[in-house]
Amino acid sequence: MPSPITFTSQENRNLQETFIEIKMDAQQRQYYELVYPSILNKLEAGMTVTFTEQEARVVQTLYQHFRNLCLPFPVLQAREMTFGQDLRQYYLVKSILTKVEAAF
Repeated sequence: MPSPITFTSQENRNLQETFIEIKMDAQQRQYYELVYPSILNKLEAGMTVTFTEQEARVVQTLYQHFRNLCLPFPVLQAREMTFGQDLRQYYLVKSILTKVEAAF
């Protein structure tokens, strides 16, 4: 049985932004159209959510991908900072992923 997950406001905001972006992206929407509205509704309702197994898998899959994108790269580069170089983003994604995985 899944246990409730309590997200910080920053984690909740990050999750909401992610699923709002998916809602707006037609290509991604076809994969998650049955699950993302319920995830987004739960996140908008409050900081403590209880995901179904399917919802948790969707969040885990996305955030595992984000975590892999966030793996730190050498910061001393001449070009703009990439998503992977923002360690705050990495720790936020890792924190969300850890909480979702622990709930199941």
